[in-house]
Parts: sequence; C-alpha cells; structure tokens
Amino acid sequence: MKAELITNVSHDIKTPLTSIIGYAELLCLGALDGEERAEACSFILTEGRRLERLSQSILDLIAMEERPLRLTAADPVHLVDELVAKMVPLYAKRGVSLAFRGEGEGSRLLEPDLVASLVENLCENARKALGGEGSIEVRCSMLPDGCCISVADTGPGVPPEALERLTEAFYRVEGTRSEEGGAGLGLTLCRRIALAHGGSLAFKSEPGKGAVVTAELRAGAA
Repeated sequence: MKAELITNVSHDIKTPLTSIIGYAELLCLGALDGEERAEACSFILTEGRRLERLSQSILDLIAMEERPLRLTAADPVHLVDELVAKMVPLYAKRGVSLAFRGEGEGSRLLEPDLVASLVENLCENARKALGGEGSIEVRCSMLPDGCCISVADTGPGVPPEALERLTEAFYRVEGTRSEEGGAGLGLTLCRRIALAHGGSLAFKSEPGKGAVVTAELRAGAA
C-alpha cells in the first residue's frame, strides 16, 4: 500500500510540476505575449492550488494515523454554516450555487479541523462532479450522539458500478475530466474522518439525477 501511495502521489505531483516549471520558464524568458502570459499565470495558479490540496490531504491522512482524535465540544451546525459561507463567493465565480441548510442546535464532540476538511472535500468532489455550472446543497442536522452532514449536487450522477469504489485511494470515475481529476484522495480522507468519529460515509446516486454523499459523525454528545 505504501509503494502504491508513493507511486501515485509521485505521478500526481510530477505532472503539474512539469507544466508549472515549463510555463514559469517561458514567463522568465519573456516568450509570451499578453494573452499567453495571462493564460500561463492562470494555469500556474490552478495547478499550484491542486498541489496544495493534495499535500493537505496527505498530511491529514498521516495525522490521523499517528495520533488520536482531539475531540472538543462544538456546534456542528454553526461550524458548517460558517465554513460554507466562506466558500459561497469562491464557488459563485465558477458558476456554482452553494447553499446551506441547518437543522437543530447544540454541542457535539468532534475535531473541528477534520470536520472542516470533510466538508471542503465533499464540496470539492461535488463541484468537480458538476463539470461546470450547477447547484450544491450542504445540510447539517443533529443526531443524539453526533451530527449528520450531507452534500448534494445536480451533476450527472455516478454509475452504479462506481459507487462502491469512490472511497478507494486514487480511484477516478471513468469520464472525469482530467483538469478536474485531482489526486483521488478526497473521499478516502472523508471516509477515514467519518470512521474516526465513530460514524460512516454513504453514497446515493442515479445517473442523470446528481449525487448525495452523507457523513454521519457519532463521537458523542458534549
């Protein structure tokens, strides 16, 4: 598994780095005109952010293996609401409507940073599934021993044969656009976060009718 991880991560890092270095060299040489410079800068920024997400996912996975959860009392509805509010304008620039719906109030035991990573990864997964403009709705509701967070999108949906493989590291649904592919670690991380909180991650989708990913976190009431 470690050998596979190293091989896949190396590939996912080398490909964008090669392009970033190539565009940077052209910029340094002054070999691009105005429109080409803007395109090069945009590409470098996009690929840089992709590498940032990859590195953060790897760090989160390693951290979960090396230390126990640092549970604290927090209001999950308020936490997710604030997080989504920060993401709304960024998604709007991509033509994606991002909305939040919360139900209930109170404190539950959870690790806020990991829950934030869970929500961000689920939303990014949904955005990539849209393949362009569309809508995403995030919901958070209270459970007696935790909370339930779901992310629904209006994308093309996931083929039935792919549903059971979505949390496999580096797995990509066939037909996913390469520029939106990513490292394939997001849902793997989400599943581990849910399991670490005593919960689960479930998928529901029909081709042509979007998809819903639901994470139950059951680390206990505060």
